[in-house]
Amino acid sequence: MSQPQADPALSLGVGVPAHVATYNDTAEDLPVGALHVLFAAQAARTPEAVALVREDGRLTYRELDGAANALAHRLVSEGVTPGDAVGLLFDRSFAYVVTVLAVLKSGGVYVPWTPASPRTA
Repeated sequence: MSQPQADPALSLGVGVPAHVATYNDTAEDLPVGALHVLFAAQAARTPEAVALVREDGRLTYRELDGAANALAHRLVSEGVTPGDAVGLLFDRSFAYVVTVLAVLKSGGVYVPWTPASPRTA
C-alpha cells in the first residue's frame, strides 16, 4: 500500500494551511498600562487628532480627554473611590465613551448594563 502524498498547503502542521497561518500571524507587542493612562498619553501626543467620529459629529483627543477629566472629578466629588463599581446604561454614544474613561480615571470599574441585564438586589 502506498503512502498518501502530503498536501503542500498543510506544510505547517496538522490541518493548518500555510496561507492561513501566515494570514493569522498578527502578533504585535501591545502597549503596557491602564487604558485611561494610555489614552491620556495619546491625547497629550495628538491633542487635535480626531478620536471619535459619529454621523452627528466628532471629538478630538483634547476634547474627549477634557470631558472625561471633568466627569472623573465630578464622580470623585460624588464619592466614587478606587475599586468602586459604576453601572453604565447608555446607547453607543460620545457620552458612553466619555463616561467609561471618566470612571476609569476616577479609579472605579465600569459595569456595562443593558435593559436586558438581570436585576440584582
